[in-house]
Amino acid sequence: MRSPRDPAVVGLRRVLIAEQPRHPSLAATWRSATVDATVEELTAHFTALQRRGLLRTFPAASVARQFLWMLIGDALDVGLLDPSARLPPARSTAENAVKMLLAAYQISAEERA
Repeated sequence: MRSPRDPAVVGLRRVLIAEQPRHPSLAATWRSATVDATVEELTAHFTALQRRGLLRTFPAASVARQFLWMLIGDALDVGLLDPSARLPPARSTAENAVKMLLAAYQISAEERA
């Protein structure tokens, strides 16, 4: 998996943005295959965790979209706007996103009992 900061990813996004007015289906196809597909997978995982009683009930698709943005948002902005900026390691970003998700929605062992 490539980082949103990867020069190839940034270059592709720039082309998609530039060509979107003339070729809207190109950007829509890319978004469907990347962002939308990832949100669908995250939604399925969150829904499964809810069914198992490990996460509180929440609108899984909305939270999946927000969670994805927590993972890639800063890296994407830096890649597009300031490639020389330093970001925390991707693993640290992911761990923090998971911590925030769990802080908001995890059902404790005591609550499950």
